[in-house]
Amino acid sequence: MPFLTARLNRLIMLSYEIDPLLLAPYVPPHTELDFHHRRTFVSLVGLYFQDPRVYGIPLPFYGHYPQVNLRCYVRRRVAPGNWRHGVVFIKQLIPHRPIAWMARRLFNENMTAHRMELIHRSRDRWEEMLEYGWYSGSRRYFIRAVYSDRPAYPEPGSVEEFLLERYRGFSRQQNGTCLEYRFSRPPWKIRRTNSAESGAGDFYGPPFTGVLRSRPDLSFAAGGSQVTLHRGHPI
Repeated sequence: MPFLTARLNRLIMLSYEIDPLLLAPYVPPHTELDFHHRRTFVSLVGLYFQDPRVYGIPLPFYGHYPQVNLRCYVRRRVAPGNWRHGVVFIKQLIPHRPIAWMARRLFNENMTAHRMELIHRSRDRWEEMLEYGWYSGSRRYFIRAVYSDRPAYPEPGSVEEFLLERYRGFSRQQNGTCLEYRFSRPPWKIRRTNSAESGAGDFYGPPFTGVLRSRPDLSFAAGGSQVTLHRGHPI
């Protein structure tokens, strides 16, 4: 039986090209940074969790909530010419302390709890806006995207496909090993954004402050789907 199932939707992704040397401390053992045409990225991702279930059991009081994560992209070679492409979650934000505790305990993920909000507005018949906000002390941070494009699958080989179609997660463990876990979901359609911005540069601190204060190099929205997370194994 899968470890976790949930429906993820209302996804926005703001991606920034970054010097790979800045990401070296976040790359787990047995993996390496993944490049798209010699470029490497970090992404700020906002999404909405619905109906999460652990081993098929609903989580009381946690039926839906927003999440924001900062992630980078890695790969692991499993045979000559055979790579598994995945993500490393540098930091994840949710509004519920017990779930954040469980993620730290079971996966050694850097997940913390904050007061969070999701704002979704239709500006006119076609244009929509999604904003994920969170608070640290009295200060509010956010990521925001405005889009009107019709949904379509990313082009094969495109940077959008490179960033979105990831079905593995890798997490450095306290004993120095790496935990690999697998996601199952159908491919997602995306919508290109008319504009996107982040008010989160100061939140993550060095080495990300300067990068996340700039305009995203790429941004899009995605509809989402049911997602299954399988229990990880050490590598």
